[in-house]
Order: sequence, then structure tokens, then C-alpha cells
Amino acid sequence: MQSTFETRSIYGQIKVPFAKQLTLFLGARYDDVKAIDSKLSPRISAIYSPTRAHTFKLQYGESFRTPVTNELYSDDDVTKGNPNLKSEYVKTTELVWRYEGQDWHINSVLFYNQLVDFINLVPNSAANNQFTFENQLDDINRGVELDSMIHITSDLSVEATYSEYFDTPIKPTFKRFASVIANYHHQQWVLSLNSVWRDAVSGPTMTSDFTQPAYFLLGGAVSWQFSARSEISFKAHNLLDKHYRVYDPRVTDGAVAGVGSEYSLHYQIKF
Repeated sequence: MQSTFETRSIYGQIKVPFAKQLTLFLGARYDDVKAIDSKLSPRISAIYSPTRAHTFKLQYGESFRTPVTNELYSDDDVTKGNPNLKSEYVKTTELVWRYEGQDWHINSVLFYNQLVDFINLVPNSAANNQFTFENQLDDINRGVELDSMIHITSDLSVEATYSEYFDTPIKPTFKRFASVIANYHHQQWVLSLNSVWRDAVSGPTMTSDFTQPAYFLLGGAVSWQFSARSEISFKAHNLLDKHYRVYDPRVTDGAVAGVGSEYSLHYQIKF
């Protein structure tokens, strides 16, 4: 089936400087997706900088996502589209603090998300071994995100991130995870090492309960820049060939096998 979508949008924003340290932003976007949905998405934020090093930001925003073609009209051996789907809607409130030092910075974000009518893949009652899509999920997600970067030398930097949901997220395997990335630049060469950690997760499945143990993955990349327009790189994922399983409640036993070691060679040229 062929389908087309016609969208009209308009966006505006007002900046209101109350004082040297305090600025207010007011904005809104209106989207009209013909024959599917139309919504107004407001946004408001306040930025307060008491010193050059510290910045605080409080913001509230709303947004939506219309169903995509596959969710509406797919018709194959795996999925059956649902033309009666509604748009997903989210309301987000964030409190941000940023500290900017001479050679490092840190960001922290407390967030509160209200999810409305999120689309989920569910078994199709009209056919065996087939799935369809439904507006099945209304949820609240609260959590914290942290990230920081330090420049140890002019060539070496280390970046770390940490995220934790206070509630169970849509994908439970992301409830608590962290990453560390080290980059070393020397003339045309760049060496990068990265690691990802995810905490243990437990949850129900169609047949029993499943526990995903905590796991740690290590990767890396090395690249050489021939010129300003060309570069060659070698990338590796899961260097230690860690065998692990990820929790997904939509699978019968809840277990999805993780990807083993992967290696790839890339050449990039800019025109």
C-alpha cells in the first residue's frame, strides 16, 4: 500500500531577559498532519546563572508523535497495521544544573515525564504468530541523568554518563545504566575506548519470571584522517565477546540474546 502524509507546521519563541542572571523563554509549535492529527505543543523555560560557573534551568514542554506508515498500514507475515491508532503524547518537566570548570564540566538533570497513548506492539488476536499495534500505554517516568567530561591533557579526555529511572521505563533494561568514553587525539590519529554498564533487571514474561544479570561491555575505535575530507576507521563492539541476554517482556521467555563481538572497517569522504 502506498500512502502520503501532508504536514503543516508553525513555530514561535519569545525571549524575555528579566535580569543579567535570569532569562525566560516562551514558545509554541503547532503541527497539522492532514487526516491524522493536529496539536499545539507549548514550551516554557527559565535560565538562571548566578555565577559564570553555575547555570540552573527549569523547563516544561509538550510534544507528540503521529503513527508511522508501518504502524498504520503494514500487512505481512509479522505485523498487521492498525489505521485507528492515535498520536503518542508526552509532557516533560526538567530541572537542570550545569557546572563549567576550567578543564571539566558536569550536567545533572532531574526529569518527570507523563506518557499518554504510547504505541505498543501486541499479539494480533485475529492471527497466530502475528503482531499488531495499539495505543496501550499511559505511564509516568521519573529519574536522573548525569554526564561529565574532563580534559586530562590537550590530547586526552574522558567522558562519563549515568542514568537512573525511579520508575520502571518502557524498556526495563534501561532502568539503570552508565557509560565511560576515553578519547586520545594525536595529529591525524584518534583512539577511543568506550564501556557500557547495565544493572540487573527482573520482570514477568508470558511463561515465568526472568532476571537479566548486570553486564559490562567494552568497545573501541581507531581512526586516521588522511585529509580534511577523508578518514578511515576501525571499530569494535563487545571486545571481550560477552555473552548476555536482555530482558524483553514481549518475548515468550523474556530473553533476547545480546550481540557478540563485532568488527567493522569504515572509509568516509566528504564532498
